[in-house]
Amino acid sequence: MGANRRVLDKKRNTRNMRNLFGKLNKDERGATAVEYGLIASLIVIAMITALNGVASETTGVWNRVTSKSAEATGG
Repeated sequence: MGANRRVLDKKRNTRNMRNLFGKLNKDERGATAVEYGLIASLIVIAMITALNGVASETTGVWNRVTSKSAEATGG
């Protein structure tokens, strides 16, 4: 009796695992979340790159303003 029960339990566990993996395979919510995360990270990288370019340009402008002001005031 105990051996039969173990065989039935093993079959039931195998069936439950197959059902679980089948549901996980059909569920696309996790994949969608990962895709949104990748898109958001690419947007952030583009923003950082753009801001670095703007920061460099702004620093150059202020350096020119400083040098022109110094020339105009004789200092």
